[in-house]
Amino acid sequence: MFTPKVCGANVDDDDQRLLQLQAQLLDLIGSSWKTQAILVAADLRLPDWLAVKPMSATELAGQADCDSAALLRLLRGLTSLGICEHVEEDSFALTALGAVLRTD
Repeated sequence: MFTPKVCGANVDDDDQRLLQLQAQLLDLIGSSWKTQAILVAADLRLPDWLAVKPMSATELAGQADCDSAALLRLLRGLTSLGICEHVEEDSFALTALGAVLRTD
């Protein structure tokens, strides 16, 4: 979890605790997109396609029958979660964590 620190300022324990609580709340609020991204990846069977070989968003979109621009945004989000990784210029590969989502 992100813990903010105020640099160069005299922050008492109450202020530091408030900053920590705010960061915790933001983390909880932001978690819903993570669940949705993983669900969409599984629904589109992206882990199954990426297990074969690294692919570009365009290639994957053809396999999954979806919009390549939207899929690229999803893949970037999945990369930040460690589900896949950006390899080469425009290709994505499955990580060990993402492999757990495979259907086989």
